Amino acid sequence: MSNNIASDLVYSGITRRGFLRLLGVSGVALGLTACGGSNSASGAAATSGSGVTKITIGTEGTYAPYTYLDDNNNLTGFDVELARAIDEKLPDYEFEFQTIEWSSMFASLDADKIQTIANEVAANDERKQKYLFEDTPFAYSVNAIAFKKGRTDIKGIADLHGKTVDGGTTSANTAWLENYNAENGNPITINYTDGDASKMLQDIVNGRVDATINSPVTIKTIVDSQGLDIDWVIFPDSGTTPVYFPFPNTDEGAKLRDAFEGAIQELLADGTVANLSTKFLGADYSTEEAVTKLAQEQRAQ
Repeated sequence: MSNNIASDLVYSGITRRGFLRLLGVSGVALGLTACGGSNSASGAAATSGSGVTKITIGTEGTYAPYTYLDDNNNLTGFDVELARAIDEKLPDYEFEFQTIEWSSMFASLDADKIQTIANEVAANDERKQKYLFEDTPFAYSVNAIAFKKGRTDIKGIADLHGKTVDGGTTSANTAWLENYNAENGNPITINYTDGDASKMLQDIVNGRVDATINSPVTIKTIVDSQGLDIDWVIFPDSGTTPVYFPFPNTDEGAKLRDAFEGAIQELLADGTVANLSTKFLGADYSTEEAVTKLAQEQRAQ
């Protein structure tokens, strides 16, 4: 599983540049700084005369549906709008956003140019040693099995026995399939590819393979963009990955982390996170329980 759902990976099998071309997003989006819908300067956290601390949040701004520019050139997306909802819960803080290339994101956090990151960040062991994370994730990443629309014979991993599945050569999903095969007598034929998610979904449409495994959000984005006849079912067997906002391991970072923690718990409890997830991601991925329920509902159909 990826260390960063939206940025290290992802695009779960599709290359970063390829994904941006797919969505029609160009590099001109980078460098935008926005607070609400307007531009503003960024930098180290600063406290105004009113006692409100200004916080700069780093985000790519080029990965729909998590962080991107809408038709009016305004920064939006699941992670961005969740951060804005958190801001509304924290009167002692004022948030602004700065779009930054992923390769520079954590360096900016280390240099205090930004104070956290809204970009589907997972907490791998290396990051846990260096950064602070909330106790409560704000969402979970999970995989799905994609197959040709109209098929009713694929509900879970066991249904792929005797079938052919596309998998990127270096993909974590392919590694999981290889392990599954090794433990179960090699029941699934893996067709190794270059990892381009669009091509793998086209292979399904064209009947070259039966299925592929990928993020349901990535699948939905490509299917909606290209109008593909593809269905999918949530596939929690390979595990879920919690998603967080990372913070510097400092006293100020700990204070901000604790503030985010309280706000996230409130927004989970009142349904705000679930509503934002459904709006931007197409389903509720806010908790493990929600992901499990979604998987059960899809398999029952």
